[in-house]
Parts: sequence; structure tokens; C-alpha cells
Amino acid sequence: MRTPRAREATAQASIAAPVAVSSLCNRARDVASLAFVGATKDVGALAGAALASTFANVTGNAVVVGLSSATVTLCGQAYGAGAHGGWRGAVAILMACALAGGAAWPRAAACARAMGQDGEVAEKARAYIGGLIPGLFAYGLNATVQGYLQAIGTTRPQAYAGVLATLAHPLWCVIFSKLGFGFVGPAYATSVSTSIVLALNVAYIAARRRVGWFRERDEQTALRRDACWSGFSAKEMFDVDGLVKFFRLGIPGVLLMAEWWASEFLIVMAGLLPDPKVAVSAMSIYQVTNAFAFMIAVGFGVSTATRVSHEVGAGNAPGARLAASVAMWLIFVVEFAVALVVVAARDRWPSVFTSDGDVKALVSKLMIPLSFYVFFDGVCCVSTSVLRGAARQAQAAPIVLVCYYLIGLPLSAYFAFAKSSPFASHRAVGLAVGGVVGTASHAGVMTLVALRLDWQKELDRATALRAGKSADATEVAYRPLVDEEIESSDDDIAHDLADSTQEL
Repeated sequence: MRTPRAREATAQASIAAPVAVSSLCNRARDVASLAFVGATKDVGALAGAALASTFANVTGNAVVVGLSSATVTLCGQAYGAGAHGGWRGAVAILMACALAGGAAWPRAAACARAMGQDGEVAEKARAYIGGLIPGLFAYGLNATVQGYLQAIGTTRPQAYAGVLATLAHPLWCVIFSKLGFGFVGPAYATSVSTSIVLALNVAYIAARRRVGWFRERDEQTALRRDACWSGFSAKEMFDVDGLVKFFRLGIPGVLLMAEWWASEFLIVMAGLLPDPKVAVSAMSIYQVTNAFAFMIAVGFGVSTATRVSHEVGAGNAPGARLAASVAMWLIFVVEFAVALVVVAARDRWPSVFTSDGDVKALVSKLMIPLSFYVFFDGVCCVSTSVLRGAARQAQAAPIVLVCYYLIGLPLSAYFAFAKSSPFASHRAVGLAVGGVVGTASHAGVMTLVALRLDWQKELDRATALRAGKSADATEVAYRPLVDEEIESSDDDIAHDLADSTQEL
């Protein structure tokens, strides 16, 4: 008979694998888009597309992802407690964010020039981001839909949708190219692909209760998940209490995206280096590769938040603690393997995006610090997800701000621009190394915080949160950081995990 840890690892892997596949497919579309732009052999176009993607991520996508983290937390804990529904307010909020982002994006060129970017690169960024605007609304809606599906432990549909959209994405790039859109074509292709993913996920939600092929094998689990969808309700969408709960978790979730903003800001800083077209192009490939590798960690982050929130919602403190512990061990092993792959691919990978010799040489150098970055970033993702599962986003936000904005970015600026920098001959590499230091400090602190949570206190807090009471976002009880026996029998935990695995 397998141990409780093995059962928990299986339960998490069953959630993580489809999410990772879906996320990798999403980023594969970004890789393909950048490769299509690079195929024009215009380094300025490649830099412009990279700058546009940075602006889009900072002002739109990151905000949507941060806010949508509240959907996983609230729905996950409610599902664990058997109290279904209450996700609809996320739709209204994320659509409002999409409208705001869509209004800001046409100003990308003016913002880029104000930050000292090359004029030609700024204009090409403005053109490219125009093709991304239609996809922002689909991105916002899809973040809510996927958060809802993840919270109830249903992750395969988004994997299927991601694979199908990714397979079709190169075709869309070719079509828009043939229609004369030039280097902007991949941006419109990205919007189309994002809309396809949304349509497929919504179709699954609409069909799963009516089409037998989509139903879970276990009817009890199917009925429980059916209860999570009680139809569309404008009243619940704009319910004040529900919106307050959402913002209470969503705003700290947005602050957690400060890490994403910091990594994107490295591209802006690269535009201030000598030969900005080469530097921005190389840093954009660095960032796309980073984001692609990070998607594996995203899968485990979702599985961690889902399993922890289910156990917290069910009132099972030992189960929540076990889920957190297993998640940390899994991510250490997985991210070490990913880091090795990054190092091994450092000489061949740049050729996927460009034939420019200077850009390829710089990217090859950047892959070494990137291997360290992806390891620590994966650890950050899972440790933060432990806190998300316990509705502790607010606890993590200050740590992110300190590690990246008081440590990481200042070091990046020093390494890249100071005359006394040890990276004076490779200043773009200095940018990356500063980011690695910030991420490593973030990983260390977050791991310590996650492993020291007092789970019984977290259960009491989650009960208060579901009841609509004000849960203190700052008072956190920690247990001593020592190995302790789990406070229930192995048989009880095995039984709980067997039920969870069957549901998943």
C-alpha cells in the first residue's frame, strides 16, 4: 500500500500535469510568435514586439492573473467545505481590468519614449500591441473560467484547449502574414488563439453536464461538481459582499505580480544599454524562455493551491500540512531538472528566434543565470501557492516587494550601469544576475514562511472568511520549524487522500 505522501504526490501530479501542459502550450504560442517576428530578420521588429509584450504583461496580463488568484482560493475553499458558487464577481472585475488595459495599450509608444527607449523600437511596439488588444478581453474571461475549473479539480479541459489552440497557432501566423500584416501578424494570431482557448473551455462547462463523454466516472464527484455551477446571475456578479471578498484576496494577488513586473522591467532597462536593439532582443528571448520554463512550476503551483485550499476548506489541518510539504519536495526535484535542460540548450535555443549572430551570442551567455532563475522561481511559485491556498496572499505581497524592488532591481541596475560593475563587459548578463539574486532571496523567505504556518489556526481563519467575518490579514501563527509527527493516524490521512485522488 502506498504511503500518504505518495498518495498526495499522485493527487497533486494529476492536477499539475494538465495545467502545466496547458500553460506550456500558452507560452509555446508566445515562443512561436516571437520566432515568426524573428524570421523577418529585422532586429528592430523583434525588439519592438518584445517591448510591446512587456507593456502588455505589466499593464494587463499580470493584473488579470493576480486578481484571478482570488478565484482559485475562494472557490477551492468553498468546494472543500461543500459551499459551492460565488465566483461570478470575478467576471465583472476582470472585464473592467481588460477595458482599462485596452485603453492604455495604444499609448505604449509614448510610454516607451518617455522611458528613454529607441524611437524606432517604440513605434514598432505600438503597432504590435494593437494586435494584442482583442485578445486581452478573452484573456481576462479565460482567467476566470480556468480559475473556476482549477478550483474544483478539473484541469484536463484546459490542457486539451491549450494543445488544440497551439497546434493551430502557426497556421494563424501564416494566414495573417499572407494577408499583409507583416511582423504584427503574430500579435493578431495570439488574440485569435486566446479566444479559441476561451471558447473551448466555456464549451466544456456548458456541455459537461449534458454530454456523457465529458462526465466523471464517479457519479458522486460529478454531482458535486455540478453543484458548483448554478447558472449565470447578474445579481451575484455584482454582489457587494462577494466583490469585497474577491478584492480582499485579489489585490494582494496583484501585488504578488510585482515579481512578474520586475522581470519584465529588465527588458526596459536593456533598452538603455549600448546597442539597445541587440540587448532588448536578447533579453526578450531570455524572458520568453524564462516564462516558458516557468509554466511547469505554474502547474505545480495550481495543484498546491487547489489541494491546500481543499484540505483547509474541509477542516483537515494534517492534510493541508502534508499537501504543502509534498508540494515543496516535488518542486525542488522538478525545477532542478528544468534548470539542467536550460543549461544544456544554451547554444542551440537562440537559433529558434533569430539568425543574428550578436543576439545569439548574448542569449547563450544569458542562459546560465537563467538556469538558476528558473529553479528559484519555481520554488517561489509553489511556496506562494501554499499561502494562496490558505488565503494568505497579503502575507506574501510585502516579501515580493522587498526582494525584487529593494534587492533584485537595484542590483540589476548596478551590475548593468555602474562603471565598477563586475559585469562591465557583459552588462545584459548583469541585469539577469541581479534578478537571480532577488528571486533567490524571495524563494528562501517564502519557503520558510510556508513551512512554518500553523494549519489549525489557518482552518479557524478560513471558517471566518467563508462566514463573511473579517479575517485578520496580518496576524499569522507559526509553528516551530522542526520535524513533527502528523497529528492523525496514517490510515485517516490515507483515507482522505484516497477520496481526494478519486475526485481529481
